[in-house]
Amino acid sequence: MNNFITCSVCGTPLSLSREVSESNVIYCPCCCNNFINPLRYGQFVKESNRKFNRGCLIPIGIVVVLAIIGSLANIDDYDVNSTVKNNPLDGSVHQVERYLKEEYLKDPKSYESIEWSEVQKNADGTYHVRHKYRAKNSFGGYVLENKIFHIDDKGNIIE
Repeated sequence: MNNFITCSVCGTPLSLSREVSESNVIYCPCCCNNFINPLRYGQFVKESNRKFNRGCLIPIGIVVVLAIIGSLANIDDYDVNSTVKNNPLDGSVHQVERYLKEEYLKDPKSYESIEWSEVQKNADGTYHVRHKYRAKNSFGGYVLENKIFHIDDKGNIIE
């Protein structure tokens, strides 16, 4: 004589032999999970005793990744055209990078940012920031530069 129960993890109906129905734990071949035998311990099993369904992990992971991406996209409402300030993600200063790539470097594609200091506001309303970077020179060799950039209140490099 067999007993019939439903898997508490995936809901699959299972037919149990007498030997299996007397064990403490039942294995479900459909979802490969073990669960407490309700025939042995009563029909009501606490939710805390049930195992988490692994099939939920993928949608939950996708939601978490999308939430992180959404929050990074709006960190401090960073606006590259606004006041001179460090980017909260990498410490860069957009105005300096634009100046280097568009007006100063011989080979803009060779530019590699290494380090940024915090933007400092001067008493006259201008800003300065130190930037360490690597780029190709006129001879095609890579050089390491460590410069201080002076920026006016409109974001223009003045020195």
